[in-house]
Amino acid sequence: MPVLPKILIVARRYMLDEQIITISGRDIKYLERPGSGPTILFLPGIGGTHKEWAKVIGKLAKCFSAVSVSLPPYGKNDNLESLPELVNEFIEKMNLNKVILVGHSLGGLIALRVSALYPQTILKTVIVASPLPDIEKRALVRGILPRFSSTKSIEKLTHYYGDHKNIINNLARFLDYGQGSEKKMNDEEWSKLVYCMVDIVNHPWVKDIQGVRCPALIVYGNEDRALLFFNGTELYAKFKNAVVMKISGDHRLPRNKPEELALMISGFSCQE
Repeated sequence: MPVLPKILIVARRYMLDEQIITISGRDIKYLERPGSGPTILFLPGIGGTHKEWAKVIGKLAKCFSAVSVSLPPYGKNDNLESLPELVNEFIEKMNLNKVILVGHSLGGLIALRVSALYPQTILKTVIVASPLPDIEKRALVRGILPRFSSTKSIEKLTHYYGDHKNIINNLARFLDYGQGSEKKMNDEEWSKLVYCMVDIVNHPWVKDIQGVRCPALIVYGNEDRALLFFNGTELYAKFKNAVVMKISGDHRLPRNKPEELALMISGFSCQE
């Protein structure tokens, strides 16, 4: 038997079946790994794709079916209002029935909204590295909120915050996408990120949290600047039935901590 190069062995371990499904006239890409047990549906963070969770899925036990789906780029037509509906349509069209819904960053916020709006489709929900600050307590955020609300673009934000390349670099550091990172975004993508951040800051998250009746697992990194900067874990305590776990890491937990996340998600999913 020939000896395979190490890089090829690793690639095969995480190789999943990539497919496309049409929802509301749009082609949505997803990865699927069949298993013998409950289905875990994974949602990516902003700028991420269906491949974001591949390492975690590769480490999940075969007793779970796993599906990882891409979401359309965030924007005026695809946002905190429409994306949860799209995820619900995906669940229904795939005949997934009750799923364990897992989301990273923006995907975690979408998972939260889906769990609140469509409880009949969600068995449990897992929120990974998603900022949920108590905006009413944050004088700093309230102070900059009107400016963000009236601009929603990097170009106009430069009027307040200086050279827009510096803004992009600051956002990159904010999300732990520093030098040498695989994450690359052009100006248009960074503009959509700003638009997304405005919507997150403005959204009434307490109402959604109160609507989540299924068990929830919340995981975040102890070095996650995207959360720590805005005290983004403040509303975690508002969940009625949640376990909150802090682990070593930054905002990129699905990529940097796949084994730890796989163990947490598996253990949580198996609990009665």
